[in-house]
Amino acid sequence: MSITAPVIFGRVHVLPVVTELLKAWPQLNIRLFLTDRVVHLVEEGIDLAIRIAPPQDSALKMQKIGEVQKIFVASPAYLKNHGEPQVFEDLATHSLIEVNEYAAGYSEWRQGGTSGFSIKVSPRLFVNSVDAALTAAIEDLGIVTALSYQTHQFVENGQLRRILTDTPASVLPVFILFPAKERQSVNVRTFVSAMKDRFMAKRSLKAHPT
Repeated sequence: MSITAPVIFGRVHVLPVVTELLKAWPQLNIRLFLTDRVVHLVEEGIDLAIRIAPPQDSALKMQKIGEVQKIFVASPAYLKNHGEPQVFEDLATHSLIEVNEYAAGYSEWRQGGTSGFSIKVSPRLFVNSVDAALTAAIEDLGIVTALSYQTHQFVENGQLRRILTDTPASVLPVFILFPAKERQSVNVRTFVSAMKDRFMAKRSLKAHPT
């Protein structure tokens, strides 16, 4: 069975599921391909993909397994030295870190989905990696927006602190995608079930009702 998933999500949430399945089923073999690019399942011989955000490929079957939130975090030292934003618009006066490979200068930050808030900001740092952005935030450079599962470990150990918790959060769906012409194998169904169980168990994830 071959699986693809975003890098951090795959490392934090897919790999533990894969590990447990391999321990439970000695005859099972899995190829786990972690990448943040969009993988073409049929062309690249992938059995299933985990995608965060609504899928665009109508030729694929999809099953929603849960949701993640887009949140704002900063280091305790940064917040102590620069103050904590109280409302979303306060972000425009802070040092910001953005994950964006192509942007420079001004950018638009949104929160709460299409009916939520939007402000124009000028981030101090643009990077193309969430890991790099979170490292910069831990080093007290400023505020970063990331997904709940990406920040969970750092919030838990006190390196980062969530802010603007009263602002409605943007929510992104998590889907498992399959090639439309193929029946789900027992291995695929077992993996999907295990992923749903993980969403139920983890505070950084929100399970989708079956």
